[in-house]
Amino acid sequence: VVALLDTGMRYDEMAKLLWSTGDIGTGSIRIYRNKVDLADTFHMTDRLKEVLEKRFHNRRPGARYVFESANGGPRQYTAQGIKKAIERAGLNDLDVAKEKGGKVTIHTLRHYAVCRIMPNDRFGLIYHPYHSYPKHHLLVLAHSA
Repeated sequence: VVALLDTGMRYDEMAKLLWSTGDIGTGSIRIYRNKVDLADTFHMTDRLKEVLEKRFHNRRPGARYVFESANGGPRQYTAQGIKKAIERAGLNDLDVAKEKGGKVTIHTLRHYAVCRIMPNDRFGLIYHPYHSYPKHHLLVLAHSA
């Protein structure tokens, strides 16, 4: 969940993330976004770096994937674990969902990552080149202060 929150990656991009595409020492991750045919390098937040350091030290010898399945391949798409984490965090409690204008979904995590890079004003216009629909490349986002 931290990887989704802090990078804005799609679930399948995160599930296929290879150890060879990241450098914990420099705090960078190279991500290929298959849906939009674009590669980019992201700098890890301290929180993400801490999570990846723990995963790296506890990984299976010879592991290729950061988020590995039981058979050693990339995790298959299953939203259940992420949905449960969202529920455990209380993000979809009725009062919270009503206050924030709706329930949190996995896609909401991508929008949260984009909002984090905005300046502190309440509204911002940003370029979001990783969206698969060109009309969504420019987003007007409102966020709570």
